[in-house]
Amino acid sequence: MNLTSAAPISPEFDVTVRSTNPNRKIGIYYLKESSVKVYCDGEMLGYGVLPDFYQPRKNVTVVRTTAAVSAVLLGGAVKTELSNAQSRGRVPLVLTVEAPVEFKTRAITAKAKCDVVLDKLSDKAQILPKHCHTALDFLGR
Repeated sequence: MNLTSAAPISPEFDVTVRSTNPNRKIGIYYLKESSVKVYCDGEMLGYGVLPDFYQPRKNVTVVRTTAAVSAVLLGGAVKTELSNAQSRGRVPLVLTVEAPVEFKTRAITAKAKCDVVLDKLSDKAQILPKHCHTALDFLGR
């Protein structure tokens, strides 16, 4: 990302989500209408969706997607924050994932919010520390 130019940027993030189903009896259907979002200081820098898929019982599934936005003009505060963070080698981002999932008898929405730190803003960026919080919203079908 060129943070010194006044031109719009089009950031793109490769996102990998690892889902574990430890249940011995029930598989999980991950439904359409999921969202993957990347933020910096409240500004959305990327948006994507996860594919719909079935996860068998006692299974770990890894899915990949891209979170991107086109031609976004960053506000001065966010641009400054990103420039300063990149100079320090610690770029703080927030990753949110929401995916509706369904079991045989009940539908819920699985949510994850991760605070991640990148060492730089480039295609060679490495994730430094991360902290994730997950939650389930029961819709009661």
